[in-house]
Amino acid sequence: MDHFKEEIIVRKKRGLFNLLLTLITLSMAGAGLMAAIYLVRIQGTMFTPSFSVWDIVIFLVFALIVLGLFYIRVNIRVEYEYSFTNGELDVDKVVNNTKRKRLLTVDMRKIEKMAPVEDESYAAYDADTQMKRTYAIINRYSQIYYVVWGEGANRQMLLMEPSREMVEMMRQYNAKNIIPAGEPDEA
Repeated sequence: MDHFKEEIIVRKKRGLFNLLLTLITLSMAGAGLMAAIYLVRIQGTMFTPSFSVWDIVIFLVFALIVLGLFYIRVNIRVEYEYSFTNGELDVDKVVNNTKRKRLLTVDMRKIEKMAPVEDESYAAYDADTQMKRTYAIINRYSQIYYVVWGEGANRQMLLMEPSREMVEMMRQYNAKNIIPAGEPDEA
């Protein structure tokens, strides 16, 4: 029997996030309006004695503000997608519902440990400064798990927020090293 589960992790509390998006959009509109005003002013005074280089500088500043805010607005909308298929976990980062990037693939049979971050073993893994970390979490107050795999310089840690159902499905492939929330660590 095939085991397949896919989860999309989105921001749960969106009130402050939506306010931030609105403020960014309004700031972009205001800076765009100021850039347009200075562009018209530059065009009107281009070949006259009242032409000022400062108008060009101010126009460029407002144009850069618009571009910077646009970049922030596009890249602030992040989701993570976890796809679990027959013992393999794929983690993708989705930006602005358009751009998808594969972060990593993990074979659950080869992991060293998976447990909630509240587990006492997390501190020892977290202290390892050589370990490469991948953060695939958005919601601060959800149940966050850490997954550790690899050896030597290739050790990696993934922080993620899977559902209990996905954790149980993963556990079928490595019950000894996967500890669901609420269960004590036997080690």
